[in-house]
Amino acid sequence: MKNVFKLFGIIALVAVIGFSMAGCKEEEDDGISGTYYLQSPFQGSGKVSGMTLTFSGDSYSLYIPSGSGSTTNTGTFAVNGSNVVLSGLGPMMIISSTTLRDSDGDSWTK
Repeated sequence: MKNVFKLFGIIALVAVIGFSMAGCKEEEDDGISGTYYLQSPFQGSGKVSGMTLTFSGDSYSLYIPSGSGSTTNTGTFAVNGSNVVLSGLGPMMIISSTTLRDSDGDSWTK
C-alpha cells in the first residue's frame, strides 16, 4: 500500500511540474530583431551611408552618422501583419526575414 501512495505522489509531483511549465508564456519572436543597414542608392531625403536601424524587444534605435556628430533616435515599434510601425517614423514593410522597406522605397537589410 505504501508503494501505491508513493507512486501517486510521484505522479502528482510530475503533473504539478508539467502544468506549471505549460502555464508559462514564452516570449514571442517578432521576426525582425537585430540590426538592419540602409542600402544605397537612397530614395528619401536626409538619408546617408552608414545608417542603421536596430530592433530589440519592443524598441528601436536609428543611428544616423554625420561628419559633425552622429544622431541616434529611439522609440517603440509594433509588428502588424507585414508592417512594422515605428513611433515617430511611420510604417515599414517586411519584405523577408532579412529585408525591410521604408515608405520612401529604400531597403534595409540584415
